[in-house]
Amino acid sequence: MTDDLAERMRRSRTEDLLLMARARPEDGILPEAVLAAQAELESRELPVEELEELTSDLDVWQAHEATAATRHLSGPAVVFFGLSSLILVGVFASRVLRARGYHQMATDALAATAIGYLLTWGVLALLFVLFG
Repeated sequence: MTDDLAERMRRSRTEDLLLMARARPEDGILPEAVLAAQAELESRELPVEELEELTSDLDVWQAHEATAATRHLSGPAVVFFGLSSLILVGVFASRVLRARGYHQMATDALAATAIGYLLTWGVLALLFVLFG
């Protein structure tokens, strides 16, 4: 097991080793893995400047990840999901029509949904180009 763990650490990226080496008990990483990561980092004999840069990058990434659970969608993302939900209604309605035997109506409904979707996004793209 220890040899397998050491081999896995040798194959790991330096960033991943730093993340493991800095793990807290609540992170769920086994203490043996933390020690193995620390040992592998020491064996790589990385320059101090490189370690400091990687640690700084890791700090930035961890701060970004810490806020991920409470971040809101951006305005364009809200518009995207709002409009995408409309296409689901059209697709669902076309499936219902097809299931009831109205094959041509289902095809027409699906085509109209696709055209409406493309036109909507075309208009939004045009507005974005015009008004930035």
